[in-house]
Amino acid sequence: MEVHNPTREYPNPCEYKGCTKKFVRKTCLLRHEQSVHVKSRNWQCPLCDACFARKDTLRRHTEDGCPKRFELRHSAPASNRPSPLSNPAPIFQRLM
Repeated sequence: MEVHNPTREYPNPCEYKGCTKKFVRKTCLLRHEQSVHVKSRNWQCPLCDACFARKDTLRRHTEDGCPKRFELRHSAPASNRPSPLSNPAPIFQRLM
């Protein structure tokens, strides 16, 4: 098991004015810049049209926070819905 190293180097500082964040990986710096400073919202929820800067944030939204996430599941007529007893899959399934 690795132990936390408080003197670890962070060679990738954010160069936006007033931002003091530093990152170990260049990819983490780029993700930070896109989501915090550029604010490009390239990931859109197919259910409620909310937009997000990061794909993982969209996934979390669709699984936990989208107010319309249950509408599609429960909008089909009862005759078209599979019986919970006939489907051994978990009740909470990923939408995407």
